[in-house]
Amino acid sequence: MSFAAGDIVHARGIRWIVDDAAKFTAREVRRGKTYHMILVDPPKFGRGPEGEVWDLFQHLPALLSDCAKLLAPGPPPWSALRQVPVPARVPA
Repeated sequence: MSFAAGDIVHARGIRWIVDDAAKFTAREVRRGKTYHMILVDPPKFGRGPEGEVWDLFQHLPALLSDCAKLLAPGPPPWSALRQVPVPARVPA
């Protein structure tokens, strides 16, 4: 996560978390937390430090279900920052 160490990232309120995604999301659901954006990059297959096995096809549905529960309702706060005018009609 060294790429995220710059002041610009922290100034924008981005919280970077390096953790087991499945365990983290399950824990945050139990805590009732919400987030405006969630990015996960799970491997297809992997083993944890205590021999836990991660298989994408087996574990992805539960991970995505928890991610959906963690999303805050409504549009993200930055969606109103860049409103682009929509033309009345599309030019031919």
